[in-house]
Amino acid sequence: MKICKNTKHSGFTLIEMILYLAISSIFLTGVVYFTWDIVYGRVKSFTFQEVNYNVRFASKRITYEIKNAESINSITGNSISLQMADGSRNPTEIQLTGGRVRIG
Repeated sequence: MKICKNTKHSGFTLIEMILYLAISSIFLTGVVYFTWDIVYGRVKSFTFQEVNYNVRFASKRITYEIKNAESINSITGNSISLQMADGSRNPTEIQLTGGRVRIG
């Protein structure tokens, strides 16, 4: 009986498999968190841009209405009443109610 001592085993041991899975898991977790940060940053940037646009639009509209008014009827803490040259737009009121600006 001859026993061959030069046999080569190919494959992974259990410890090698566990190490490869652990390293892969750490890498994939990092990639997922990095991707999540990019997506969250994009949404946050878009929201800031939209809020900035709305504030700029409201400010310009209020400025336009005040410049084109003949006179101011009344001013309170949350509203301005304007006398306009166009009779169909009298009185034009600018109100702040519940965080919303209403012009009518």
